[in-house]
Amino acid sequence: MTTLADTPAWLAAWQADNRERVEAGAKRAAEQAAQREARAAQRAARATSTPKREASPKPRTAPAQRAQAPKVEKVKPAGAKARLHEPQGLGHDLEEPEAWPWDGGRRREQVLDHNFRPPRVVRQVGWRCCMKCGKAYFSQDVIRQRMCDGCRPEQPPW
Repeated sequence: MTTLADTPAWLAAWQADNRERVEAGAKRAAEQAAQREARAAQRAARATSTPKREASPKPRTAPAQRAQAPKVEKVKPAGAKARLHEPQGLGHDLEEPEAWPWDGGRRREQVLDHNFRPPRVVRQVGWRCCMKCGKAYFSQDVIRQRMCDGCRPEQPPW
């Protein structure tokens, strides 16, 4: 706590000019301290007056039973292996969508391979803007191909 001797000159001058503010602040602080003490006394009185309850588990009711179909086990033929994608082996072509008018690069269409069940997504096609020149072009793979044909360097033959 600071004493009057420790108070800097500028602070003493401000306190002298604003005596009402200083007194109002001190009064407010005293009221808040009294309120805190009153609340603490109320909590202490409540804690001693209410009897402690023993911890007992709440009775639980069983959830309502719903009618469900009986579970049927799936039987696999002998020697069957679990596969996520099963190739059909029929030699279907890839389903490639046609190019559509410029849409600002919002639409993406999937190229599906129907040789798998369910069909596997091979790539996505759509409109892109070239990273190098900024020209819009229809990309055959919007994930991997980011430059137009004019800006893309020649790929080695291997």
